[in-house]
Amino acid sequence: MPDSPERAGNLRQAREAAVAFIGVSIRTSGAVAGKLLRAGFPQDVVEETVAMLAEDGYLKDDAVARSVVANASGKSAESRDALRARLHRRGVDREAAERAMGKAPDDLASARTLLAERFGKEIDALSTEEEAFRLGMRMARFLASRGYGEDDAEEAVGLALGGRHGPG
Repeated sequence: MPDSPERAGNLRQAREAAVAFIGVSIRTSGAVAGKLLRAGFPQDVVEETVAMLAEDGYLKDDAVARSVVANASGKSAESRDALRARLHRRGVDREAAERAMGKAPDDLASARTLLAERFGKEIDALSTEEEAFRLGMRMARFLASRGYGEDDAEEAVGLALGGRHGPG
């Protein structure tokens, strides 16, 4: 059954509002859907509008997801769970997020790299077991703040300290 004139008008208005919001920016499906919902468009109109915009190439979930994952390395690294949460907050759809996550290193590898880059000089300067213990505790708290689980953090800290008797 064809759309009613009211629904067709809603779809046209929603598309116009979405395209105006997108402008020349890179926007995700979630960001556009949120904007349209806050503007008062019905859920079904929002879903159909977002689907049409994605089909027409206006939405860039994959590009945003790839960029977020690529930039989450070195001193900016965070756990895979934290990356997924960041992608969700940015409005990236689940499928695009999972495609991008395929390029993310496993948590232990990224935690080890992060510790080496962030604490490398301090690790090299350690001279006592007490210093190693204190630094190990700081490193573990730091990894927890980036979303790493206890097991990965403990293993990464132990490997970073090279048996200098840090926590764990």
